[in-house]
Amino acid sequence: PRQWPSLFPACNGDKQSPIDIQASNVKRDRHLKKLSYFSYDKAVKRADILNDGHTGKYGFLIAMHWIPYVLTYSPSNFLYKSTAHFPGTGRVF
Repeated sequence: PRQWPSLFPACNGDKQSPIDIQASNVKRDRHLKKLSYFSYDKAVKRADILNDGHTGKYGFLIAMHWIPYVLTYSPSNFLYKSTAHFPGTGRVF
């Protein structure tokens, strides 16, 4: 929300998370092709997990084939403290 910087000064940047996607504002592009997932049903062979006392950071490789592109998922963070301290948690990151 627009008021985050006044409520939480640390949120006054240009690379903030979470991203609050409002479903009512989402527009579908019918020209986009479907994503083709591969290897999603195979167990992760290696995952990196780091607890830095504030967030949990994990990373593993997942690839999606979307001709002519291959999109690769890489490390993510998750917050595990009270959502009262982190507005918007539980929404799309």
